[in-house]
Amino acid sequence: MPTLPEAAQRDWPAIGRINQAGFKTLNMCTGTLIAPAIVLTAAHCAPHDSKTADDLKTRRFVAGWVQGDYAAVRGVTGGVRHPAYLPGEGHDPRFDIGLVFLDAPIKDVPPLPLARPSAQNFAVIGYHRERPQLPSGDMACPLIRANEKLMQLGCPVISGNSGSPVLERIAGRWHITAVLSAQFQDTALAVKLMDWVEEEVAKRTSGG
Repeated sequence: MPTLPEAAQRDWPAIGRINQAGFKTLNMCTGTLIAPAIVLTAAHCAPHDSKTADDLKTRRFVAGWVQGDYAAVRGVTGGVRHPAYLPGEGHDPRFDIGLVFLDAPIKDVPPLPLARPSAQNFAVIGYHRERPQLPSGDMACPLIRANEKLMQLGCPVISGNSGSPVLERIAGRWHITAVLSAQFQDTALAVKLMDWVEEEVAKRTSGG
């Protein structure tokens, strides 16, 4: 994905890097704030029950990172992967969606809302290893085909783009409709938003 124009680089404070071992590491994915202390990303980017406390100490979510500046930074206390995502059986992009839990709410960055996809062109915003200091994006990423769980999009992805939000503009506001999972030849595979995400967020924001 190309680097966003300079004028647009700070327009996406809810989108950030999920880093391991500090701010500058290249071992990263992309995630998006969808509640004050919850980040949406790919399942293979989310910590899970087998992760140790030492591993979690090295993880950070850095929101709105632009050349060393950022909107917010938080530690990671844990995460959850879709229960059907079983990496021991090989990567399955159909269920490659997960959540990251932050150690404190981010109250001054509005989370992005969720929606089911309905368009034929989407925006994709994220970070990747070739230009990790700046957000990159494609604002006209065409839908090639879709099924019940996956979308194939006509835009290339690079390592680090995993977990990037697929965005659709609805009633004048950007909504997350899917999450990037993997590269497929010169296209991208993204897992559609599903009830599981909303149920997990509701459970953790309502105290259930």
